[in-house]
Amino acid sequence: MTDEQTKDSSRATSPNGSFVDIPGGKRTDFPDGSQLIEGPDGDKYIVSEDGTINGTIPEIRQVQIGDLAQVLRHEVVNTPDTTSHTLHFIGGGVFSFLHHRDGRGMSFEANRITLRTLPNGVFVICGSHL
Repeated sequence: MTDEQTKDSSRATSPNGSFVDIPGGKRTDFPDGSQLIEGPDGDKYIVSEDGTINGTIPEIRQVQIGDLAQVLRHEVVNTPDTTSHTLHFIGGGVFSFLHHRDGRGMSFEANRITLRTLPNGVFVICGSHL
């Protein structure tokens, strides 16, 4: 990996409509157009060229919705140990995440959204990135 491929930038943008911003994160660009962003708290996010975001996160404590009017549907599935949420936004954006009942994070998937992470397990979802 060259110095040109690794950037001290916390922002990744996919040409097909996803935007990720992680203050204090480090971005690595790959030849296929995908990007890896590593956050300061051990979180990792892969943004593919098609706009899909996959991440592993150590903690989810709060999910903020930038504009509630942009949410079309919110699905929740509970098991004895975990809870999963899937949010569907106007414009086609989707944000799904799974966490343990005690707040320990597990994973999330998203497509065509604008996402910002903040310290202490806080996510801000601003809806579909058009």
